[in-house]
Amino acid sequence: GIATSLRTRRQELAESSRTGLAKGGAEAGGGGDQDEVAWLDGTIALLSKGSPLSQVVTHSLLTRMRRATLVECLDTDRQLAASFLSGRTDFFEGVTAALVEKRAARWAHAGPSDVPRALVEAAIDGSLARGSPSRM
Repeated sequence: GIATSLRTRRQELAESSRTGLAKGGAEAGGGGDQDEVAWLDGTIALLSKGSPLSQVVTHSLLTRMRRATLVECLDTDRQLAASFLSGRTDFFEGVTAALVEKRAARWAHAGPSDVPRALVEAAIDGSLARGSPSRM
């Protein structure tokens, strides 16, 4: 998933710092790697608080929509928004927990590996918003 990819990049940067080489074999010492490490740490921490379903959907979309047209991206975003607002995802739990009750969210899935692939596909293709399949 996304967090795994970010952690891998973080490890690569840590290793390059230990060996004294920055990405591309240049001498280390520039602030670029430190800036990237700080960004990665913050992003990983932020992702770990989010909905596992949203994490998996985001990773899937970043992978599959890499070469999509603007129209295809906007259509997918519309379908996804309808799915997430259908009440069959963690969207309302996240909003209620963060904005209303000021507590940690209780996600439907323990982690990204627990999210059924069929639920991800249904969220992306819009069938979740049309009532099928039910929340898994």
